[in-house]
Amino acid sequence: MQIRYAMPCDGAQLLKMMRALAKFEGYLTEFKVNERELKSRLFEQADFKCLVAEDNGVIVGYLAFYPLPFTYDLTPWFWIKELYVNDSMKYRRKGIGKSLMQQLIYEARKQGSTKIKWEVLCSNINAQDFYKQLGASVEQQWQTWSLSTKEAKIN
Repeated sequence: MQIRYAMPCDGAQLLKMMRALAKFEGYLTEFKVNERELKSRLFEQADFKCLVAEDNGVIVGYLAFYPLPFTYDLTPWFWIKELYVNDSMKYRRKGIGKSLMQQLIYEARKQGSTKIKWEVLCSNINAQDFYKQLGASVEQQWQTWSLSTKEAKIN
């Protein structure tokens, strides 16, 4: 098993896993990413970064994240957008998610990051248990809010 940054040749395999995550999280009908757009956003525009877990040439897990500088100290916080391991029992519960997180922690420390943050579906108890085992905790001081740009009330 190798953990590394995604490369352009990984696009098709990443897209397949992204669709699987969209199905699991219930937004597959809204999923609009295609391979060309993924490659453009990930590699040309560098809108986000992505670590992958590779087993004999097959991508079996990925972790997409954004480094965001925070204004009070300008150190980067890493915001995890997605962590997904192939739902085949061959790959789940084998330490792949942990290896991806450990690599992200290493990258964060190397870049002077002081915090890693993410969201978890309230119903995803397995993920919550996994993150607790890593030493993470639920933040009680903040709420996650969102605003649909189509429904935003502007004058």
